[in-house]
Amino acid sequence: MDWRFKIKKRRKFAKLILLCSLIFTAASSLTTAYWIGGDELPEDQTKTLQGNTGNWIWYGVYEYDPNASYSPGDIVIYNGQAYWVRRNIEPGNPAHNPENPNEHIMLPMLYENDTEEYRPYHHYNLNDLVIYNNRVYRWANRFFGHNPNTVSGVPPESGGLWRINWVLVSDTPDYDFWYPYKIYYEGNVVKFWQSSGNYRWYRSVTQPNQHNTPDSSSAWVEI
Repeated sequence: MDWRFKIKKRRKFAKLILLCSLIFTAASSLTTAYWIGGDELPEDQTKTLQGNTGNWIWYGVYEYDPNASYSPGDIVIYNGQAYWVRRNIEPGNPAHNPENPNEHIMLPMLYENDTEEYRPYHHYNLNDLVIYNNRVYRWANRFFGHNPNTVSGVPPESGGLWRINWVLVSDTPDYDFWYPYKIYYEGNVVKFWQSSGNYRWYRSVTQPNQHNTPDSSSAWVEI
């Protein structure tokens, strides 16, 4: 991963999502904002996980706590992975742990993992790409999606009829492609799959940027 989150130790400040379009200098006030890159914030307010440079940004970013409540839009860090919270999560929920998603067909998933890798609890639709066993695969069924806890929710290279829905795109793990669950930041450049051997390059003009399809979203510009 190529980003840095300054993680709040206290939840009393603002949560997700206010993006400030102006780029400030490191001399600006650091009292209640998170700086992506630049000077470090006081240790009693934040701690650092990875790296990126850019703008002021507000976030609700938290280290995972099994006794905490989370709201849609929060980002939870657990075992070095970032998870977007998609629904209200209260302590005691059997799927509270992001690494222990529910296995009931009628229950929605609570988290989405910031990753290019295949996850059985993610939904995938036509032409969505994943990395699986160091290869890139594309979901090719235009009528049915990959739905967790259903007969279609199978990984690439699996047995059974539904395996034909995954089509090999690359024998190597090409991280330049756009992946629907990966969180992108302003300035990130991706190549968007169009057809076999055909793709276009796009640059992100906002952050965080996830699920926004490059060829149909103002979050990207073609380059």
